[in-house]
Formats: sequence, structure tokens, C-alpha cells
Amino acid sequence: MADPFCVEGLRPTRTGDEAPALGIELWAVRLFPLRFQLLWLALGAFTVGATPLLCVAYLGVAPEAWFGPILGASVPVVFWSWALALIATWFHPSEGTIGAGSPWFAAQPAWMQRFLRRYAIATVAGFAVSPAIVYLAI
Repeated sequence: MADPFCVEGLRPTRTGDEAPALGIELWAVRLFPLRFQLLWLALGAFTVGATPLLCVAYLGVAPEAWFGPILGASVPVVFWSWALALIATWFHPSEGTIGAGSPWFAAQPAWMQRFLRRYAIATVAGFAVSPAIVYLAI
């Protein structure tokens, strides 16, 4: 059985063992047309959430009552929209950085392809759970 995290292992017909690669690639295909909107959403939410924080930190302004809800709403939007944008730009089968159609990625040895795909999946998973970690820290 071929490794699903290796370009050589990607085939049009897949078995149940390769479902994780298929699932993330399906998300990437669906999200690829929205990648720029997701990046703008992440940037906008970061700006809205970070502006009050910067005012408190650098200008010495006392936090207002609206600071908590704005920060609380912007944190998941930033992390989740960034995670979805990474899925779209990294895992798209033909256009993605580590997709099967990437000439750079296909030129890497099989062990490097497995490592990069697994590292990218762990990074995206980290962005997905980061809002919970931030809320626990606050």
C-alpha cells in the first residue's frame, strides 16, 4: 500500500487508508477559489482585534468594556480563516505548494514529501486548536 502523504502514492482511485489525504485535498479544492478572501478576512480580523491591544500596550489607554468581546471574536476568526487559507494554498492537488501537481514538491524524495505533508497537517491542526488555547490562557 502506498503512503498517502507521498505524491507517488496519490492515485485517482483511493482506498480507506488514504482518506486523510483525500479529505484535506477535497477541502483544498473547495477553498482554493476563496483563498484571497480568507487571507483578507484573517488580516482584517487581526487588525480589528489587535488595534485595541496595541492601544492598551503602547498608548497606555485603559481597556474598555468592549475590548474583551472584540478580542474574543477576532481570535477564532484570525486562526480559522488563516488555517483554511493554508489548506487551500498548500494542499490543492494541482495548484498547491505541496500538492501532487507542484513541480518543486514532486522533485523531493519520498521521505521528504511525507515529512512536509505531515508537518503541514500538524501546522494546520495547530491553527485550528489555537483559539481554545488562547481562551484558556486569558
